Parts: sequence; C-alpha cells; structure tokens
Amino acid sequence: MIWVDLDHTLIWTWEPLISTPMMSSLFGLPISTPPTDRRYHKLRRVIIGDGYALSCARENALHLLRALRNLGELKMLTLATRPYAEAMNSTFGFGFTPEIIVAREDYQKAVRGEAPTRIDSAGVLVENIPYPKCYESERDLREKLALLGIERSRVVFVPPFVGLKQDSFQWRRTLDDVRAKLPSYTPKEA
Repeated sequence: MIWVDLDHTLIWTWEPLISTPMMSSLFGLPISTPPTDRRYHKLRRVIIGDGYALSCARENALHLLRALRNLGELKMLTLATRPYAEAMNSTFGFGFTPEIIVAREDYQKAVRGEAPTRIDSAGVLVENIPYPKCYESERDLREKLALLGIERSRVVFVPPFVGLKQDSFQWRRTLDDVRAKLPSYTPKEA
C-alpha cells in the first residue's frame, strides 16, 4: 500500500504568526496577513466546520496522486484532524474517500489501544523532508512510522511545500522512488 502525507507534501496552509490584537500589542508587531507576493500560489479559502483555512495545493499534486493510484492502493496519512483533511481533500479534488484517510483521531485511538498499530509494515510513505532541527517535525514522522510499522527506509522524502510557485518537487522522480520501494510492483490492468 502507498501512503501520502497531506501538509507540506500535497498542500500548504498559511498560518498567521500574530493573529489577534492582543498578540499584536504584546509583541509590538502588526497582525499577520496572508502573502500576496506573486511568488506564492493563490490561496483558497477552505471551509472547516465553523472556521476556515487559507491553503494552496502543490502544482502537480494531482498528477502524482493519479500515478500513485496506478501503482497500487493509495491512502492519506496525516496528523491533521479528520475535518481538516476531508475539507482539503474535497477542495483540491484529491479523490480520497473518508475511509481511506487516516487522521489525528485515528492515531489517538491507536495510542489508547482502541485501534491497531503496525498496520502496513510493507507500505511506502510519501512524506515531506522533516524541517532541520525541528523536534515536532521529527516526532510527527516517528509517530507515522510507528503507526504503519515501517522503517525510515520505506519513506520517500519530498521537498517540503511552503506555498511557493518555485518548487523543486519532481513528481515523476517521486513516482520512480515509490515504485522502487514497493515489495512487488505489478502494473494495474487498464
């Protein structure tokens, strides 16, 4: 099975550094505003429950997903909440059904012993490269590896997506790297 991460792999969500007047006065900085720089992809308003996020999809994300589906079964694996993951999936047309999205709530069930762990030790995970010296980024990756029951060698790392149009991501190379890690690749019948 092939697993693909959501945030910083397929999408990027703008997060304000200074989000309230109180924070603004406390830090002496203006309230953050989304990037309008032409170097960034246009952000889309994604409705999530009573709120929203400003997000964009990586160019060629749909090409990658289509190609990965031709290699085998594809699921989304994310530490984001289920409503967030489903909203992003719907907005950007990624084509995942709710039952093939493994989200934060599923991790929490596994940690409490209410759901299985080591669910796919032969799987391959497509994940953004963890940010250097970022404990949270490394911890998130370790949690995903533990849930799947895979070694780090079964991960295909891609450059983190940060919303910029100029992106070093190469979906065909990623596809080749996934194919090389699959235990037995047999092309799907057309």
